[in-house]
Amino acid sequence: MLNYSLLCASAGFFDKLPAELVSNEQRRHLLEAAELFPPILRFALECRLNSNTQVDLQMCLQRDKDDLTSVYQWFDKLIDRQTEDETRFMDFLSKWSTSKNSYYEDIIEIFLELDVRTTAFGVPLLFLQLEPTLTKDKKKTFCDYLITETLGERKVFLPILDKIIDLCPEHGNVAYLGMQFSRDVNVLRVNIKTLTAESVLLFLKAIGYQWISESLADCIEFVYEHADRVTLCLDISTGVLPGIGFECFWNEFSAEDVRWVAFKSVIIEKGLCEPQKIQAVESWNKNIFPGDIPHWPEHLWIESLQRSDLEFVYLKQTLSHIKVSYKLDKPLEFKAYLGYLNLWMNLA
Repeated sequence: MLNYSLLCASAGFFDKLPAELVSNEQRRHLLEAAELFPPILRFALECRLNSNTQVDLQMCLQRDKDDLTSVYQWFDKLIDRQTEDETRFMDFLSKWSTSKNSYYEDIIEIFLELDVRTTAFGVPLLFLQLEPTLTKDKKKTFCDYLITETLGERKVFLPILDKIIDLCPEHGNVAYLGMQFSRDVNVLRVNIKTLTAESVLLFLKAIGYQWISESLADCIEFVYEHADRVTLCLDISTGVLPGIGFECFWNEFSAEDVRWVAFKSVIIEKGLCEPQKIQAVESWNKNIFPGDIPHWPEHLWIESLQRSDLEFVYLKQTLSHIKVSYKLDKPLEFKAYLGYLNLWMNLA
């Protein structure tokens, strides 16, 4: 049973966040948000890189690594099921925590996200990764069942979701679905991985995206030229909505990488990001060992005692990705997702 929060488990992490990214007021909100998540050190800060000071909190839960029953019990103590969204969220966690059902078998990890605008938090947004070995037919069948069970009558996106799955190129993968419980919009997020640069516009046209333009083509060329991997992010309702996103990943991020240098130069010169925020993002990546910080997470000391003498644990700060948000006739917007997790190394 998990009996203390992420805030306690992170051992002072939120006290030393870079001021360029997190204001004092926003840090206070994040402290409140961290009290609502279980003590699992696999989380991220979602930082807007323009003048917007909002910083949101995400947590990644993995089917094959985490005690899902304990996670369910954690939220069961906090959420009293007074609203439809609360009930549906808890029903989802209950099913996912039970092995030998389709939820458990076909969802390999989830991300929970709290919008941290104030300390009045809603139900976490739920982003789930589908089992990558699912065939298109099995994926459609499971998604139909999942959405109907989880979102009830809010299933207006099923026809367009089926179309996206059917028309996704063989080299692509409809990988994540996002259910945005605490936002007052009837929208499903769909993330498609491993599309090639050449296939993106053709795919968007095929699924009925109506805002194809030269500026969109330029944006696609820009992100694919400067990143190792790009994920296409769509919002759908009865059709595909205008705003789309591109998550940009680097296999080994380095501030000296010529592609990153060119990437940041363009967005800074165009006034799309604040230079001090970019500088803080560049300084984020590092490994942290016992002795590097005043307070080491207590639960990691305890777990160390249960492992081999040849195993040791360290903490890792890592840039997960940069998200580029596109909307016709609007300036591009950028967010950095800054990860924090514990890793084990075996010296054998």
